[in-house]
Amino acid sequence: EESIQAIEDLYPFDALLGYSQGAMLSAVLNARGLRGQGPVKVPTVVGSAAWPLPFEDLLESLMKYDDAGFPRTLHTIGAEDDVNPPIMAMQVADCFGCNATVLHHPGGHWIPMEPKFIETISDFLNSSE
Repeated sequence: EESIQAIEDLYPFDALLGYSQGAMLSAVLNARGLRGQGPVKVPTVVGSAAWPLPFEDLLESLMKYDDAGFPRTLHTIGAEDDVNPPIMAMQVADCFGCNATVLHHPGGHWIPMEPKFIETISDFLNSSE
């Protein structure tokens, strides 16, 4: 709760980039904003997220709404991630509907550094509205 409040206090900003626990926090911040529980509704890179307990009900509730107004999200998911399993990362991505882009990579629990992946992430952040 303290981390959520600290980031919400810094709003407004153009985008979020979260990795692992930060990715889960970024997803929760946007979910709160979409449900009217906080101010944050920005394009977000969600890297190697797991299903964020105890906020699963909040994220699942997004599936009940029209996702047309949702911010764009980019989810990086490693096929060999043994910290945050890919199936959990996909659960998070699914909550953001048609505005979620999933970037699969063959690696583990890291953000892929190959040029094609960096270019995709960079393009996403540079095109943030």
